[in-house]
Amino acid sequence: CDFIPKGYIYSPYIKGKNNNKSTDLLSIISRYYMCSNEQSSEYIDILGKDGVGEILDKMGIDEKEKTKLLKLWQKIKI
Repeated sequence: CDFIPKGYIYSPYIKGKNNNKSTDLLSIISRYYMCSNEQSSEYIDILGKDGVGEILDKMGIDEKEKTKLLKLWQKIKI
């Protein structure tokens, strides 16, 4: 019974966890491998940050956009 609080606790709104993945990064990886977004999500997890960075370089993504996409993906993953 640890889920039900014993006393009164004020919680105006508890936000849900954001499960939306970075659609920009997914679309870039899916175009590179010519696969679905679900498969590209698995590829990103397998390749890691360095592998995805190399693919973004090959696709012609500039350094600023690349770091933004990778940070967003790391934030979503955690």
